[in-house]
Amino acid sequence: MFGSLSEQVEVKVPAEKAWDLYGSIKLGDIAAKHILERLDVIEGDGGVGTVIKITFKPGSGISYYKEKYTMIDNDNMVRETEIVEGGYLDFGFTLYRVRIEVKDNPNDKTGVSCIVKMTIEYEVKEEAADNASLVTIEPFVVLMKFANEHLLKVEVKVSADKAWQLYGTIKLGEIAAKHTLECMEVIEGDGGVGTVIKVTFKPESRVSYCKEKFTMIDNDKMVREVEIIEGGYLDFGYTLYRIRIEVKDNANDKTGASCVVKMTIEYEVKEEAAGNASLVTIEPFVVLMKYTQTNIS
Repeated sequence: MFGSLSEQVEVKVPAEKAWDLYGSIKLGDIAAKHILERLDVIEGDGGVGTVIKITFKPGSGISYYKEKYTMIDNDNMVRETEIVEGGYLDFGFTLYRVRIEVKDNPNDKTGVSCIVKMTIEYEVKEEAADNASLVTIEPFVVLMKFANEHLLKVEVKVSADKAWQLYGTIKLGEIAAKHTLECMEVIEGDGGVGTVIKVTFKPESRVSYCKEKFTMIDNDKMVREVEIIEGGYLDFGYTLYRIRIEVKDNANDKTGASCVVKMTIEYEVKEEAAGNASLVTIEPFVVLMKYTQTNIS
């Protein structure tokens, strides 16, 4: 008996950047951190032939399995792995294959977002056909959520406190004005909650300008939020466009000499303008974060 399941998500980064994560062993590292008990590389370095052992958390129903990287096509951005020991093979399955595909987003002509698709293909012995119900795409949907959050984070080689002096203040807008915008003007305020700035984009941009209001600044938790209150995406049927900036200690750096900066976009769009949701992209902020690192390192 043969079967398959698949799921795809839109990712707000270019396909090449997404493939750098989804096409490598880095994806396993994220799984180990968030949804597994542990992951061990048994053989290889992430290329074809690599074998990893996946140990699940207690109560998962499956204790472990080993999977092998059987195909990696960097040109077409496709990767396949198959279970070679344990896991579903212990329940009468003769094949359990996971395919990951990263593709350009056909609805995004700017190339700043992509589509990630995960497919499970399996074969199970006839006498064990009832066990086909064990197969679920849900763990991979959860993994994609964590992976996509990872793509929107940048490691900065300074302490969190020092990074916050830039990311938590109006200085960030000044850097954006210098490198990625036409200009930025402070309409009201001094960088605290309630400050309003006017952002004018370069002539080639689809959006001419917007006004943003600083709606929340939490210096203790190092979180800041701004919302568009005029122009910009609001002219394309959006009722909410919020940017959240978070600065956190780097959990992998015990010295405290680096931190992680995460930018999140939250938006709401009217049903009749739902097609305009594809306009949203995190890429300008990824570019901005690259410029900011030279100002705080």
